[in-house]
Amino acid sequence: IRDSLYTMMSHNFSACSCGSGKSAGVCCRKDDTFDGKGWKNHILPSITKLMRISNHLGLLSPKNKNKSSDEAKIKRDIHFMKIAFGENYDTITKLIKQAEDTVLCGKIKVLQVLLPKWKEKGFKVLLF
Repeated sequence: IRDSLYTMMSHNFSACSCGSGKSAGVCCRKDDTFDGKGWKNHILPSITKLMRISNHLGLLSPKNKNKSSDEAKIKRDIHFMKIAFGENYDTITKLIKQAEDTVLCGKIKVLQVLLPKWKEKGFKVLLF
């Protein structure tokens, strides 16, 4: 993903340019910030978003359940979708709204391959 946050995080795991032998994120770049937060505060949310891409594209859509929803979070989610989908953002967001869940769900695609094999071997499967 080509974005300043992801670029910063990846560079902070590289060897520090000062020659200390430490990674840059714990040496000279330990105070790097993005949106007012230290770079380490963005790692888990970023991993979560990347997992959402691999599990189901619909999970990336910002959830605006009620008027008290965190507008800053919704803006961040939309920003991430624009980064992830690039120039195809508009097309993909329309498809997410129109398509059936099974078309976009990576888990369903994997299950469509595995379930017949498991049935053939007599395995029992419980899905949630």
